[in-house]
Amino acid sequence: MHTYAVLHLDRDGRPLEAPEVVAYVQIDGTDGGLVTRLLDVDHDRVAIGLPVEAVLLPARERRGAITDIQGFRPRRGGTP
Repeated sequence: MHTYAVLHLDRDGRPLEAPEVVAYVQIDGTDGGLVTRLLDVDHDRVAIGLPVEAVLLPARERRGAITDIQGFRPRRGGTP
């Protein structure tokens, strides 16, 4: 994870019930990455360099598209 932002407002400017984190995640073995949601993490514990893993839709719901990725979460045992 290269950078992130903690969001307190939705896209219409209304307060969120709880802060959400979006991050730029570089995909291993590529020159590119994704701006995506960071899931299952306390926004106070997010740090640049945090190793993450993809969270996919259940197998039966996947279509072979980028929308199969729900977001990313900290990799188990990962530290920046």
